Amino acid sequence: MKNDITGLIICGFIFLLLLTISMTLRSGRGAFLISGYNMLSKEEKEKYNEKTLCRYIGNMLLLIDVLLVPAVFAGLYNITWISLVIFTMIVVISVGGIIYVNTNSKFKK
Repeated sequence: MKNDITGLIICGFIFLLLLTISMTLRSGRGAFLISGYNMLSKEEKEKYNEKTLCRYIGNMLLLIDVLLVPAVFAGLYNITWISLVIFTMIVVISVGGIIYVNTNSKFKK
């Protein structure tokens, strides 16, 4: 029982951290939090619409954050198939989002 409470506290902390990061990104700020983008040179960064990119990544992170809630409860009640479905959804959202950002001209200036 003690491990369940500790796990819930840790998951709650991670949820709040991801929520804070996603809200920062959704406001159009925090581009330094986007891996890959923060490593670009200044000239390369000028080719991207930073606010649009931040909002999209923030929305994607918020969706992933919301999916973590049922995954935590599925883990608590040992419902493995729900955890696997949610994990698959998170992978698809992440990979699909990265492909979308890199192929869509909406993020370029």
